[in-house]
This record gives sequence, C-alpha cells and structure tokens, in this order.
Amino acid sequence: FARPGAVPVGLFAGLAGDSTPWHGDYHHNYNAWQPYWTSFIINHPELAEPWVRYMNEMLPRMQWLAKTTYDCEGACIGISSFAFEPDPAKCQSVNRRQIAIPPFGYTLGMAGMSAQVLWHSHLYRPDRKYLEEKLYPVIREVALFYCSLAEKCPRDATGRAQFGPSYSPEHGGFGVANVPFDLAYARFIMKAAICAAGELGRDEQLAERFRQAMAVLPPYPTAPDEAGQPIVVDWTGCKFRQIKQHNITVPAVPVFPAEQVTWFSPESDKELFRNTLRQTVHRGCNSTIMLGVAKARFSMLEALKDARQYYRPEVQPNGMFHWPMHGFYLSESVGIAAMISEFLVQSVDNVIRVFPCWPKDKDASFTNLRAQGGFLVTAEQKAGQITKLEITSTVGGKLRLLNPWTGQLVERDTTAGERMEFKP
Repeated sequence: FARPGAVPVGLFAGLAGDSTPWHGDYHHNYNAWQPYWTSFIINHPELAEPWVRYMNEMLPRMQWLAKTTYDCEGACIGISSFAFEPDPAKCQSVNRRQIAIPPFGYTLGMAGMSAQVLWHSHLYRPDRKYLEEKLYPVIREVALFYCSLAEKCPRDATGRAQFGPSYSPEHGGFGVANVPFDLAYARFIMKAAICAAGELGRDEQLAERFRQAMAVLPPYPTAPDEAGQPIVVDWTGCKFRQIKQHNITVPAVPVFPAEQVTWFSPESDKELFRNTLRQTVHRGCNSTIMLGVAKARFSMLEALKDARQYYRPEVQPNGMFHWPMHGFYLSESVGIAAMISEFLVQSVDNVIRVFPCWPKDKDASFTNLRAQGGFLVTAEQKAGQITKLEITSTVGGKLRLLNPWTGQLVERDTTAGERMEFKP
C-alpha cells in the first residue's frame, strides 16, 4: 500500500476506518518513520516517495510551528498529523488546525526523525537533482530549527547547551533537557544538511553555523548502573532504571535509528552503548525493531534470537503480524523486513558490511539488498565461510567495503552499472 504518487500510509495503512484508533494518523515519534525507512535496504527506494512529497507539503506548517511554539527559525513537527494538512496561513481557527497533544507533541527529535527518510533517500539512491529539488529544502529547514534552538538554549558551566525543554518519547514528563532522542537527531540532520550543502555547492555560511551549533550540544546523559558503570539515560538527571520499561528505547536511539554511534565509533563509545543496550528493557511493542537493529549494528547476535522469539508467535498466514499490545495490524510492522536485512548487510557511514550479525553456524544468502551509495549487494555464507560476494554500482561513485575475510577497508571508484565480484 505504499507506491509513488499515493497518499502516505498512516498507522493502519489501507485498513483504516471511521473507528480506527488515533484516526489512523501519522505519529512522528516512531510509527510513521518505520515503513519508509524499510524501503531502502530492501531495494525499493521508490516507495519512499509518498513520505518525501508529504514532508515537502508540510513544510509551511512545520515552519509556522517552529516560529509559533519555539520562536525559532526553520521547521519542526508535532506528534500527530494527517494526510491533508492546510497551510496555517489559510486556516481560520485559533490554533490553525494544529494538534499539540501535550506532552507527546513536544519531543524535539521528531522533526529529525521525520526528515531522516529524505536524507536516506539520497544516500541509498544518489540523485543530485532530486536532492536539490525535493530533499534539501526540508533537510535544511529542519537543521535550521535545531541550530536556532541550540543558539537560544541556556548554557551549563561547561558552555554546553541545555537542549530543551522537551519530552522523552514516551516516558516521564515535559520540561526535561538533553534527551538522547533529541540530541542524536539534531546531530544527524545538521550533519546531513552540511553534507548536502557541500554537494550542492551552496549555503556555506549556514553550514558553518550548523557546525557551531553541533559543537555546543552536550554529550548523551548517563547515570551509574548497579555495578557503578555508566549507562545512557532518558534525560539529564534521570536515574538508572527510573524508566522501568520503555515503549520507545530512547537510550538506544544514538545507535539506531539516529546512527550517531556506529561500528566505527571509538571503543569507549561502543562499550557505553553496549552496556546500555544490554540493560534497556522494552515492553514488547514499538521497540522490538528499534532495539533489535541497534544490537545488530554492534553485531550482538542476541538481536537475532530476540527477534525470532518475539515475532514467530505473531506471524499470520498472510505474512503480516498481529501486534499483541494493540490487537491489529499497524503499517509499521513492515519494518521487520528491514530488520532481517540488517542482520545480513549494513552500510552505515557509507561502509558496507556483509553478514554483520549472522551466526557462523547458519547458512544464509541474499540477493540485491541495497546499500548506501546505491550499491546492490549479493552474498552467500556456507559452513561459516562467505563463499560469494557480488556488488553492483547503480550510479557510480566510491565503493567502501569492509572486507569480510580480512577486516580491512576496501575503497574503489566505480562506474554506473559496474558489477564487481570479491573473493577471499
């Protein structure tokens, strides 16, 4: 039910009716993002077009909300929106048809999460014209919101911004600062805007302003666990296990989906987040995919076991999933396709890793999964060894591959349509 030119799917896709919970809206703190993130790695980047178009249509409302609510430049978004949202300038009601839903509507990171699909659209299917016309205008405005807000925030004794007020989705209360969800997405989208501006040869001064804003963002908040080791928590001042059970695993967001701490990060950062991932508990609903992929990004094989244990009892004869916490299909459930693909291939930071989270004693193969840079990857593992690895370049550009036999980084300039075969 997602195709170019169609209205973006809401919470219940084509199954929505008059009595559908939440009116089948778009939830910008997780649910609306997941179906469209899925489309890239499974090699259907065209299926993200409805969300790209929707974000462009929403830009006047997002800019209005940033100015009205935060007195900031740029564009931000609330928790809930619908398929046909008018420009606030054309609305007659006092609130201009804007839904707030406190405190859920005030999570700062939602704008970055909603715009992430646009940047992924360029990473997985590079197209300079599309970037300039459909992607960069939204990415730029969302980055400008975070930049403008960071410039206004009070500073602590170290000169770092107290990034807030905000709400940690979906836990705690309104008014907290330095939520990992917010910090990670502010970094993600400002980095994306800097990269896009450089590629397009424009907004050099604005890109420098983004760099300065990122420099004042604080580190992710931590608290000691029972052994006295640091663990990432939901906001500055939050205690270990203060959130007993997460619906959205906020402490994991810098690893996934915001991709700020990766396999290639310093070992100290990776160890902090490994400890965090091991001790983060979720309630068996939204975060099954979010936490699973975060663990897969660090090659923690328990992610595969957890996913199988949770999803196997829920699969229906038609291949969809019945969510026990809600009792019906949500369009976000298609995210399992991307999660499974993440066990087989990853391309964070434009570096391809094959079978990054797959047990050696399990044979597996896949064909034409899509990686950043527009590369199509085909591989096979037998008896614990990778026996086949083929990569096709769809648009040309630099291939960056972590050699699965040596662990060394391979870099190679490619041409569009070039097919490469790698061997031990």
